[in-house]
Amino acid sequence: NDFTGRIATGPITNSELDTWQVNEFKSWAHGIGVETLEAGGDPDQYVTSDGLIGAAIPKKLKLAPRWRTSDSGFQANCFCDAGNYVFAGGATSIRYYDPASDTWTNAVTGLTASVVALEVYGGVLYAALGDSVDMQKCANPSSAPTTWGAVTGKKARWFKKWKKLLWMGLGANVVSFDNASTWTAVSLGDPSTNALWGAVQDTALVVGKQEGLYLTTDAVDFAPILQDIPEYSGNFAQMRPAQGWLYYNILSSVQRISGLNSSAVLQIVTPKNVLDDTYGFGIPVSVASSSKYVWVLFNAGGVSGNQPFLAKYNQAGWHPAYWGTAGQTAYTCYFSRVAGRLFINDGSTRAQRYLTVNDEGMADYDVTVGQSIDLLHLDASLTQIVKAWKDVTFVTKNCSATKKIEVYYQSDRSGSWVLGGTITASPQQTIAFDVTNGAIQAKDLQLRAVVYTDSATVSPEIIGMFVKYLPRPDSIY
Repeated sequence: NDFTGRIATGPITNSELDTWQVNEFKSWAHGIGVETLEAGGDPDQYVTSDGLIGAAIPKKLKLAPRWRTSDSGFQANCFCDAGNYVFAGGATSIRYYDPASDTWTNAVTGLTASVVALEVYGGVLYAALGDSVDMQKCANPSSAPTTWGAVTGKKARWFKKWKKLLWMGLGANVVSFDNASTWTAVSLGDPSTNALWGAVQDTALVVGKQEGLYLTTDAVDFAPILQDIPEYSGNFAQMRPAQGWLYYNILSSVQRISGLNSSAVLQIVTPKNVLDDTYGFGIPVSVASSSKYVWVLFNAGGVSGNQPFLAKYNQAGWHPAYWGTAGQTAYTCYFSRVAGRLFINDGSTRAQRYLTVNDEGMADYDVTVGQSIDLLHLDASLTQIVKAWKDVTFVTKNCSATKKIEVYYQSDRSGSWVLGGTITASPQQTIAFDVTNGAIQAKDLQLRAVVYTDSATVSPEIIGMFVKYLPRPDSIY
């Protein structure tokens, strides 16, 4: 019975007939892994398992594409699209990926230093090997990806194309190169610190050094635009422009800046890990971008302090995309439009399939295990009042006996999860928390959904949910 005959004890004290109250959740907003769910204007947090719930899609929750180990055991420091392939620079070799055959092949081996950057300029693929070793080049990466040679006397630690030249960092300076013989060095900032990374934002070349950011629009003078920062050799790690902002890191902080002049706007957008205040998400080591998202790869994060973590940012909030295994080291991330893949490397190259047109994950789901999402805590804004919790109704798509959602709950943050039931039919199914007694009593209730599928191309989807409760200290139901 949806009605109870208790007088003057419900949320409306002059009511003779008290009805079950309903919390309705159907506006899935954007957050971080702990993420954010909008519920009647009162946001709370929820957690996904390894980023394999696609919680960044508005108005629905579904499985995210599985991570495939694309090139096991190869440590890549950088990736680059060139011709029909994706190239990866490693410790002493370069490999290339053919999307048509889904295979990795050695392009060149036996290098004497780690490849730290790759860039295509004038149809030629260049590989930077740092300040002490001559860079390498491949004249025809599409037709002859295994033919490489040294660029004698030319060294670099990063590349950027700007004003029809190839610019690179070399020690404390930046250098321009015209693919022939012209090689021009320009000094900037503190001569004792390295030019860590460069980026092109609007019409300017921006260079990060340990002590700050510098900008030039004329290729002659570099003006400081960000100074007085904690000096750290890992600052500005693979910084990248995206959606009108320049994204970079200072220590463990993710920041972005726009305008690049006296009226520049600077924002700190670091995702907060409320599950772990000690390590947080770690130190950013790489930034990638696509049309919708900014991807940041963190090293030495997580509860253990040594887990890789990948997060994506969509201007509204952060979402988890990958948690690595404790002990792994995060190296780089890259969004490839040639391959339609998001690549990361944490000692092995891993890939997730994406539609490059809208940057949404392709239907490529894990059929071996379920993926979980811990939903928000419910307390009806009456934190110290015991409530009666009757049932939850899930509005879904694609649910069946083999494409199902297990629904668990925990009371008063006990840490003990109880299986309430399984959603095996769409579009709507109700699960009672206690069939025998009619309801359970708790001040706080939290739900967990575990999503399973037996098809790599079809995922159950959660469109919304409705929870019934009575907010009163002496619940009678």
